[in-house]
Amino acid sequence: MIYFDGALPPSKRRVRLERMEGSRQSRQQVCRDTAGGFKVSSIRKEPMEIHPRKLFCRRPLHWRFKPMPETAFVVPTVIEDLKYRWSPEEVVRCTAGAPELQNVIAACGDYGIGDGAGGSIFAGRTRVVPGEADPYCAITARETGCAVLTGDSDLLVHDLGAEGSVIFIDSIETGDPLPNYKLTGAGLPGIASIFSIRATQVRPATVAKKLGVPSFQRLAYELNRDSHASFPTIIQRAKGGVGIVEKSANYIAFMKEYDLGGHAAADSCAWISNPHTAIADPRLSELYAQYELPAFAVPGEAANFYLHDLIERHDRRTAWTQGSEFRLIAYSLLNQRYATGGGQGPRKEAVIEHMRKGQRIAPVPLALLERREVEERLEAFLQQVNLFVSAVYNDDGGGDDDDDDGNGVCGGSARDPTALWRAFALYDILARMAPDERPSVGQLRRFLERGYCGEKLEWDDIHLHAQRKAVLYSLRMLKDVLAASGETPEPMLGEGLTALISEATGLLRDLPWLRDCPQRTCGIGGDEGGEGPRRVLEGLVLLLKEEGEGEGGQELGVSLVEGPGLLGASSRYLGDRGQLNNASTAGAGEGWIGASELRSSRKGKKKKTRASKGAAREKAPTTAKHATNIYDILRQVD
Repeated sequence: MIYFDGALPPSKRRVRLERMEGSRQSRQQVCRDTAGGFKVSSIRKEPMEIHPRKLFCRRPLHWRFKPMPETAFVVPTVIEDLKYRWSPEEVVRCTAGAPELQNVIAACGDYGIGDGAGGSIFAGRTRVVPGEADPYCAITARETGCAVLTGDSDLLVHDLGAEGSVIFIDSIETGDPLPNYKLTGAGLPGIASIFSIRATQVRPATVAKKLGVPSFQRLAYELNRDSHASFPTIIQRAKGGVGIVEKSANYIAFMKEYDLGGHAAADSCAWISNPHTAIADPRLSELYAQYELPAFAVPGEAANFYLHDLIERHDRRTAWTQGSEFRLIAYSLLNQRYATGGGQGPRKEAVIEHMRKGQRIAPVPLALLERREVEERLEAFLQQVNLFVSAVYNDDGGGDDDDDDGNGVCGGSARDPTALWRAFALYDILARMAPDERPSVGQLRRFLERGYCGEKLEWDDIHLHAQRKAVLYSLRMLKDVLAASGETPEPMLGEGLTALISEATGLLRDLPWLRDCPQRTCGIGGDEGGEGPRRVLEGLVLLLKEEGEGEGGQELGVSLVEGPGLLGASSRYLGDRGQLNNASTAGAGEGWIGASELRSSRKGKKKKTRASKGAAREKAPTTAKHATNIYDILRQVD
């Protein structure tokens, strides 16, 4: 089984926000250090080739790469690939350069983990669980005696049984071939003659026995009480007071987090098997859990959603202001699945998004829509996409009739859906800007072809990529919620909304996978030299050019070119809910601006720069005295 952290309880909120703030500070520092942009010669034009020997080695990360921020959406991308990508055919295709490995795969089949229907061989073994994945891994290890592959030492404290063990990821390394080892099985090649993979396996029950302590849990408790004590002292303390310490309040409180007996596995497994919550994204899965499982929600409190950290320009408004209209529809649609004032899963008044706001991580509340408003905005979204497709393709057989067949935005035609959706995301961003704030046609063309507008990659270009990524991710959230809502009984949602859900689900069917939406890419996707992407590019440039000249507004419809009214925003949200519209439409002054435009914005930039320099002078945290940790103990155990 492959378990991923899903919903975290409210008790983890403080730690989570602290980690988000730490990530924000790291990204902000990278942005400051490279404020001058990046020379073309420094931009990698080909993907980096990573050899397994470099990936699986104990050599520490090179100092040059340590300041690099983590890439957003890594976890949901990996989960999505595991659940939907790796069919036997795809595995063979991607290992074409390794015939020895292909022979092993062909001989072993899918190891009995596939669904037998040509789907991903990992689909049946990949789960996003409510809460941390540790208890699920521990229960599996205790019941089956397997090893848990992890990077978290806390797994050692769980009761893994007599045979359960842990293998730490950073202990995996490749080496020379083993001298007398051969794979068993008819027809299997001697792949072991090429290289070997080794790792350190730790069995807590065996470690405790060798040290002469009652249990590994008792050893961890003494280490937690005084991490600065010497190794012999910790061992001596763990041996004393057997049967007394285990009954103390402090020990019981310490072990509460690792108590598998009180783990609500039955309720959690029922929740996991619910088709409504079969979501690949842990963030969206967590949102469902706040409705379905009382342990992950605070009564009377709004739902919380923690947005991913994006690589963006930190002296500008966060890129997450883009796509918030689509996320609002998704939140509100999910909310409509539950009865008002119901005992389990009652409707909520708002969803609080946690994101970067200026120089801090802050909560941004979004008031949820009523059913009529959801219908209006979902219908406006459908019109927006259909009109965009018609405008780009000049109505040549790609009108509304094709969009109703459930085959996605391209209607099953030869059009490139990846190119079309990337272009739509970019158009959704630029359409919210005033014509004089948009990049010129030449700049836009260079951005689409090279990934940057000027002579080198600037942070404004990176910010635009982040904005486009935010729109595409928001659309994917909407797609997942629509798919789950399709299983909801019609009386709960109403006939009109149910019909719109069906139409929107078909329209978003061919939305690009997360792996096809990198942070920075040259072009808009697909075969860059092909007719499809080139036509989308030309259509997008022409569409924006016509709007800038005032020629296309009436033809495309007001909802396509008016910023705040892009998705038919209701006047009801101009008061208490006005903050939502401001956030979702992103004022024109915060839009992406070409290097030669809007001189008035420079004054604000200077002001922000001074504030940034002040923040840079903050005192660095002092280094704590070295404490004995679990790894120090394990090194001294044979």
